[in-house]
Amino acid sequence: MNQQSASVKIFWGILLLFLTPVFLFVRPITKTAVVRDLLLVIWWAFILWLLITGKKESRPTDSK
Repeated sequence: MNQQSASVKIFWGILLLFLTPVFLFVRPITKTAVVRDLLLVIWWAFILWLLITGKKESRPTDSK
């Protein structure tokens, strides 16, 4: 992967991290609230995936 792709992933990951507030999680009393929390967990996992893969791709390799 190239450096630009890693930078784009890190940029979007950080932007989405700041734009998705934690207070969207609610007390799971109803089935709708449980589904909402589950979708938010999936969304946060996607953001973390962007940040982790972007960070791994930005590391220089020692290949010659």
